[in-house]
Formats: sequence, C-alpha cells, structure tokens
Amino acid sequence: MRQDLITIAIHTPAHARRLKQFLEAEGIQVSLAHVRLTGQGMSSSPVSLSISEQDLPLALRLIENIEIFADDLADSSAHSDGSGKRILVPVDFSDYSFRAARIAFELARIHSTEIVLLHAYALPSRAAALSMSLSSSLVPDPAADDAIEEIDADRDVASAARESMDRFVADIRDYIKTGVFPAVKFSTVVNAGIPETVINDYARDIKPLLIVMGTRGADKKEREMIGSVTAEVLDSCRFPAFTVPESARISAVRDLHQVLFFSNLDDDDVDAMNALASIFPEAQLHVTIAHIPGRRDRRSDVSRASEMLLDYCRVHYPAYTFSLRELHLDKVVEDCKSIEASCGVQLIVLPNKRRSVFSRLFNPSLAHRLLFHADTPMLSVPVRRFSRILQR
Repeated sequence: MRQDLITIAIHTPAHARRLKQFLEAEGIQVSLAHVRLTGQGMSSSPVSLSISEQDLPLALRLIENIEIFADDLADSSAHSDGSGKRILVPVDFSDYSFRAARIAFELARIHSTEIVLLHAYALPSRAAALSMSLSSSLVPDPAADDAIEEIDADRDVASAARESMDRFVADIRDYIKTGVFPAVKFSTVVNAGIPETVINDYARDIKPLLIVMGTRGADKKEREMIGSVTAEVLDSCRFPAFTVPESARISAVRDLHQVLFFSNLDDDDVDAMNALASIFPEAQLHVTIAHIPGRRDRRSDVSRASEMLLDYCRVHYPAYTFSLRELHLDKVVEDCKSIEASCGVQLIVLPNKRRSVFSRLFNPSLAHRLLFHADTPMLSVPVRRFSRILQR
C-alpha cells in the first residue's frame, strides 16, 4: 500500500539536492519534484522535498538541528567562536561516560552552550620511556626495529582511540535523533597524554563553565583509589567539576531535589552556593548545610556562624529551602552516608581548596575521600579565600 507523502520544504535545486543527500544518509527516503511557477523554465524552478508521513518527526528533528548532524563530527576538534563558556566532558567510552554525557547535554541546553567531548590516551612509547627512566639499571639504547615497533604501536593506539570516539559520537547522534539527549552542538578532542594532565591543560585553554565526569560505583572506586583520574582532577582543577557515579540514583537534572552542602563557615560558602545556583538554575532544591567543626572551635561560635549563614542563604537564594546539620570531624564519611540515607540526598556540593601534591598524597581532600566512598553525584567548586565567619 502506497504511503502518503508530505512536502517538508521547497528550496533551490542545489539546496534541495544537498538536503536530500543529508536526509537519505540518515535513512529517510526523499522524493524531489520541480515546482512550476508562471514565467519560469524547468531549470530555474524551485524544488520540493517530500517524505513518508512516518518519517516526519525524525526529519523535522534533523532539519531543526542540521548544524549538529550535518557537521563532520569525527573531525570537529576546532574551537567554537568563543561566544560562551562550554561544558567539558572527559570520556573513556564506558557506560558511565554516557550517563555523565546525558546530564552534561541537559546542562548545555539549559545554559545555551556547547559540549566538548575529550578523550585522552597513553602512548605505549611514552609509557616505555617512563618505565626505563625509573629503572635503576643501565639499559642499552633500543635497536632500530624496536623503535619502529613503538611507532607502529603508538599509531595503532591513536587510531583505536579515534575509532572509539567515532562510535561514541555515532551513539550520541542516535540519542539526539530519538530525543534521549537534547539537541546540543558538540565537538570532539582526542589527545595523547596522561589523562588528568590532558584534562587540566585543555580546561585551562577553554576555561569551561563546568567539567562533567562519569565515575565508577563506590565499591569499584575503593579498589582503584591510587591513580584515579577523577580524583586528580578534583584535587588540582581550577574549574567546577561535577562527578556522576555509574550507580547514582539520578539520570537527569530534573531528578535533583535534595542537596547536601558542606560548609566551611567562611566566604568560600558563598562562592560554592553561587556556583550551585548558577549551574542548576532550573532546579527546585532543598539544601542541607552541613559543617564539620574543628577541634578548637567553640560550639557557641559554630552555632552562631551557622545561623548567620542560614539567614544569608534564605535571603539571597529564595528559590531554595535550607536546613542545618552538624557532622563529626572523626567520622565525616559515616555521617555523610547517614544524612544521604535519611534525607535522600541526590547531590553533594563542597568548596574545594587546591593543595600541594604532597598534601594531596598524604592528606586527601574531603572531595577526594567522598569521591571514593559515595555513590552520589558531587559538585566540587574550587575556592581560594580563607576569611572565616567564625573569626568575625
């Protein structure tokens, strides 16, 4: 039975042929027909494009977002025009990378900005060179054939990384076409190097609005604590970072309602609260403000400063509701889990001060520790100021 055809556009012949080629590449059959106009010959008359009625929803979505689907995304590492900060999404092509990317695309839609998908891979030759440089034994120079093998291995790894990105992009394009992902323009970058270094260097170049990273579940992260890329980025990055565990209870921004906010009772809290409000402007949130008193802090001072912060937040963030909780210095992670369970926390927010490599190794930050013990998404906001409310 012949299906009804619907005319979706009328263009010049050249434009119509390009649009036909574009739609048919996406699996939609297109019929062209000249539109006769009085006083015009066939060669100059406009051309109509008709498709099957069942293909109309997909065709409209493709045409409305042709700047996304028509680009050669496999080679789209060029920077945008700089009209706005982008969202950086480091990916390793895992399922949790897709989970993080979905939320990142939602945030990009909310902020009318673009996504940069970044993948970093290690070259075998550099790993071998590092291994040799750390060795205490004297090793002769590699033979020429060994050098050639290393070059071939590097080329294979680089090619595999680009092919994996191509498949990742193809899946995202399909998700956009079916409406699973919002239609947001994105580009890709595939660079060789140590992942955390590549991420931090690229972030310094583009100064992103936000870095969104997927992570494993807490049970798996604890086994991989040393050398975690996400932990290194959290401890060293100068831009807000949003981590999404694979076992997180949320799959979309609209799922966010309950927030646990770690307070320092200093000006850093304002920076972090501003970041929360600006990154999630459409969310209706209840924020539980939690403070970890120091051993020398007097309880009366902590109580007074907490109430001051609570009053400030209620005045300046009227779209949110707030409450206070106190944590214990010696069992922060346990208290955090208890609050998560009792309040149904879906997001942890904390100001995160950059520290030296030495201190990160031997005294990991709260963000670092929570990353490995929590299955809750976390927004880490880098801060630098140290003027405490308790001292006022």
